[in-house]
Amino acid sequence: MELAHAVFRLAAAGDAVALEQLFHDQPLLVNSPDYDGNMPVHLAALSGSAECVRVCLDALCRREDLDMQTELTRKNHMNKDVITCAVTSDSMECLLLLIDHGAKTDYRYCSEVPPLLEALRGSDVEMTRFLLETLDVDFERSRMDHYWFAALQVDLSVTLAHYKLLKAYAVPYGIGEFEELCLTIVEWDPGCKNLEDFLIYLCTDAVDRWFVEREEVIKGIRRISSFVLRKLVPINQSLCCIRRLQLHGLFQPPHSARAWLRVLSDWGLPPLQIPSQELQDRLIHDLLSLFDKHQPGRFQRFIHDLGLAPLVLYFATLALKFPTPGWLENWSRLCAEADFLECNLATLFDLHTVRHSRSASHFFWYEVFPFALARGIAYVDTGQLSMSACHEQLMVFLDHILANCPSMRPQNLSIANDNLFLNLLSHFPASSKVPGHELFVRTVAHYILPWLLEAHWKSVSSGCLVTATVHALSHPPLLESILDFSPSLAQNLISNIKDWPHRVYRNMTPLFDCLLLAYMETQLVINTIPDNPMDLLSTDHSTIPLTSPVPTVMAEWFLRLKTHPCSLSHLSKQCIRVHLRRCQLAQNRIGCPQSPLSQLVLQLPIPRGVQQWLISSKLR
Repeated sequence: MELAHAVFRLAAAGDAVALEQLFHDQPLLVNSPDYDGNMPVHLAALSGSAECVRVCLDALCRREDLDMQTELTRKNHMNKDVITCAVTSDSMECLLLLIDHGAKTDYRYCSEVPPLLEALRGSDVEMTRFLLETLDVDFERSRMDHYWFAALQVDLSVTLAHYKLLKAYAVPYGIGEFEELCLTIVEWDPGCKNLEDFLIYLCTDAVDRWFVEREEVIKGIRRISSFVLRKLVPINQSLCCIRRLQLHGLFQPPHSARAWLRVLSDWGLPPLQIPSQELQDRLIHDLLSLFDKHQPGRFQRFIHDLGLAPLVLYFATLALKFPTPGWLENWSRLCAEADFLECNLATLFDLHTVRHSRSASHFFWYEVFPFALARGIAYVDTGQLSMSACHEQLMVFLDHILANCPSMRPQNLSIANDNLFLNLLSHFPASSKVPGHELFVRTVAHYILPWLLEAHWKSVSSGCLVTATVHALSHPPLLESILDFSPSLAQNLISNIKDWPHRVYRNMTPLFDCLLLAYMETQLVINTIPDNPMDLLSTDHSTIPLTSPVPTVMAEWFLRLKTHPCSLSHLSKQCIRVHLRRCQLAQNRIGCPQSPLSQLVLQLPIPRGVQQWLISSKLR
């Protein structure tokens, strides 16, 4: 029957008077379905009009050839029967009418209970209570997780009320549901209404149902504790939520320096960044109050290991204060208040990384430093501090760490960390813009690249090489800086053609120019170019994919280079750079940082513009 038929329009609109007249004139319409399988009584229930539902029920009663209970049990194509439609419209009056006239309430042999699921998705808690009291359900037969996950809503106060009802009516709830709920809820927006109350209920209920020492319960509570510490603390801008967990004996603190860093890093990065200095100070002092040595029991609940407290305070200061000027003095003052002055950073890092397979230097350079760098970049990009001010504070941060922790200095790293720079690049996702940021380039040029005298290329893992190549070739300022210190490293990265990012295919000439300079400065030859362009590469070119466009474009570039006479400026640039590179190598001393080529160029008595032209890797 057509959707446009008057019986469906009137039922959906809740027009009881017109619908009653239509049923008197055409009684066969009362159980006629539309193309979605809805009978008029379905649409009347969806409209929420009790009068319209009563008209449909009376019309069904007048049809002696129909069985009322059978008709009310019919489902539309969305698998909804009439009482489910009444629940959808949130009409208790319609629901009572339908049940009084024989609508199905026996779901003992069903795997699903659509009316209850629909009620749990709504906000009428009393309707949910009524259905739990009225319907006959064998919950052991139906999928139990349907009910608990159907009740999850944006307003978690409604969810909480539904959960308490489900528990009161003994709806089964297993440890698997608890684990999955913990995994689900920590992905929600921390600004959700009543999230804190719901999390506390979830944990207290788990402890009540099982025992707190059970492994799954501990993992779930630890996951929720981490979420509260990471997300709710910066949202609430206080530690009240942590104290509430502590009062219930539910707080499970991170157990390592690495875990604490990852938790506290969310305090200092958008979108949870706390910009107000007053709120920052209050939160840090709130944190400091939990380090009260006169209340050891309370302290132990907040932090697993007393010796970890100074590092936690250091990470919190980085997360909230760095890179604003005075952040280091602020940390020193806090250490004095907490009586941590006798603690040495080197000892703290070594002590709390000994339980991990990686060294303190690995933890610092690949986790602590990138976080501090991300803070600095956030301040630069949002205009809170200038580039020079952020770079100055990043230098204060690194100088302080390297002065107190000699083992973290690039020149003191073990053989396994000789490729610090490449490994550092690989710790940023390939899509990250950080390695191309001026703050990153400035910092690595000052602290890391001067010590990169010779990279042990063969010891670099393939995964590390892929990401390092993508970053170096995607960000011209970074590649220029690499060439400035190490032409052999620049040559190796450009030679890794199989891992070139597609974004550089649009214009490969700058890379070929850089490759030519890197080749000449590595070989220390002037205007001596091999006959085959592939000989410019430092690696085996047989690994280049057959579908790669690079060899063809490179051959065209090489042909132009060989057939067109080089300009005087082109030859002069090559000659001067090779001579300066020889001077650079002659000045290198074992155990001393290497000076970049640009530093030698800037010492030449030539105009500033000519100096910048010599430093650039462009040949044209």
